[in-house]
Amino acid sequence: MIHQDVTAAARWLLRYPRAERRGQMAVLIRTADAADQARMQGGEASFQGDGTLGHAARAQALGQEPSCDDVEYAHALAVAYGAVSAFLDHRVGSDFA
Repeated sequence: MIHQDVTAAARWLLRYPRAERRGQMAVLIRTADAADQARMQGGEASFQGDGTLGHAARAQALGQEPSCDDVEYAHALAVAYGAVSAFLDHRVGSDFA
């Protein structure tokens, strides 16, 4: 995962009200993860994308990236990074448990 994946996810989140962003981010991560699992098993890209968070976010048109002093974008970035961190913590925990 690269920084641009997370910023694409944050831009995708801007279409939702603050109260819905955490839930929508979980959906986006599950979509990307499912596509990644399908890619690893079959070697082909699926309708869900190539398994990256950025590709899942870009399945719908994204607007220009706002500046970091845009309060809504800052909130969306915080939600996106928090969800990615939780996902990675869970994945590492389950891989090494």
